[in-house]
Amino acid sequence: MSLQRERALLTMALAATVFWGCQFDTRGYTPQDGAGLDAAPGPDANTDALVQPDGGTGCTNGEQRCLGRTVQLCVDDVWTADNVCDWGCNYFELVYPYCGDPQWAETVNPQTDVGTGMWVAEAGLTVIDTDTGTITTPSGPLAVNFELRLHFRTGGLEAVTIIGFTEITIPVGARVEVHGTQALALVSYGSIIIGGELMAQGLSDGTAGPGGYPGGVDGGPGSGAGGGAPGARKVGLLSGAGGGGSTGVGGVGGTGARLLGSVNGGLGGITSIVDPVDGPLVGGHGGGSSAESTVASYKAPGGGGGGALMLAAQISVEVLATGVVNVGGGGGASSSGAGGGGGSGGMVLIQTHTCVIAGVVAANGGGGGDVNNGSPGDPGSSGDLPTPGGGASAGTGGAGSDLAGGEGSEGPAEFYGGGGGGGAGFIRIDTVLPADIGAGIVSPHETTAGHAQNDLPTN
Repeated sequence: MSLQRERALLTMALAATVFWGCQFDTRGYTPQDGAGLDAAPGPDANTDALVQPDGGTGCTNGEQRCLGRTVQLCVDDVWTADNVCDWGCNYFELVYPYCGDPQWAETVNPQTDVGTGMWVAEAGLTVIDTDTGTITTPSGPLAVNFELRLHFRTGGLEAVTIIGFTEITIPVGARVEVHGTQALALVSYGSIIIGGELMAQGLSDGTAGPGGYPGGVDGGPGSGAGGGAPGARKVGLLSGAGGGGSTGVGGVGGTGARLLGSVNGGLGGITSIVDPVDGPLVGGHGGGSSAESTVASYKAPGGGGGGALMLAAQISVEVLATGVVNVGGGGGASSSGAGGGGGSGGMVLIQTHTCVIAGVVAANGGGGGDVNNGSPGDPGSSGDLPTPGGGASAGTGGAGSDLAGGEGSEGPAEFYGGGGGGGAGFIRIDTVLPADIGAGIVSPHETTAGHAQNDLPTN
């Protein structure tokens, strides 16, 4: 079904004010200023009804039941009046089933967290700082009115910064970078449309993406439960550091070796999977650094973990063919000796009625750093191919169907080892209609532990 038809059907459904026992909490949305939907209270389902389990043959007048995404009412001993629930039927109500209310993660509410402005990003670079809550465009501070709120919670990092508009569009030619330590939830009363770039990656100097964990510095491990171990030294030998782990393990650092001895590389970080609905919205884990040294040129930080983004919209989230959403881990740095480990990929949570991805949504691991003043690893790739390391001795970052970071190896001179790559992160898509990916790319792939597609939870 085309997106235009889906929108038309959704608009018709939302404009209806009376259902047979099937209305939002929200029951009976009406348009607000032509953008999104506004709640208006309506009657509850028939409180005198009893429930017959799905699949029953016959019924008693007045009974109700959930059948898929509908509430049915028994009329003249026949199940009838199928009414589609826009957010799904509430099966947890055993006596009086009704259309459920969307259960948005991180206390987000696309009806109230939206301000009054519609945001269309300018061409060029716009920076969102989650610590200050500011949006800086090529023309200066954003003049459009938006809602700003912090959600403090236990577990994960300190808080989630929630920023909302009536509509959000990032067109072709616009690049939006998200900086800061806190995860970001972008909220729309209507739709979020991305034709340009939305980036929340970790960096090779150890800085994490928003909501992610930093990479190790000066002989330290990467931060987070999946942080990579640092490299080691032994009489002139330096091994590479391990990459950070997430849904894929981090790659082991390369061995430093010569004729009479060797030193093993740092271990990659373990798998550390956090569901952003049952748990916190949190980004990737840091790669380990090269072994501690008093010489600055021998210090190679681990890549920072990728950031954490939530995209929540009442109508739709669309990533156009030209669009990119990237929360990749940072590449490990290079040094005069060994390489740092890549950071693991971050997290993307999409919650909406209809999701169409024709472009790229990626949470890939960063590549490991090279030896002998080579190149740092690349930040998590905008695609589903492994992220390149900084050179032949550095490990690749996990992506696509291969979630694990690649192992580093001995450098050309054998004295030093390259950094291991970071593991891939996590992407979850919650929708009412099945997500339409088609020719788009979602990495990690749908068939892996790094990707989940679910019905939008209701309560």
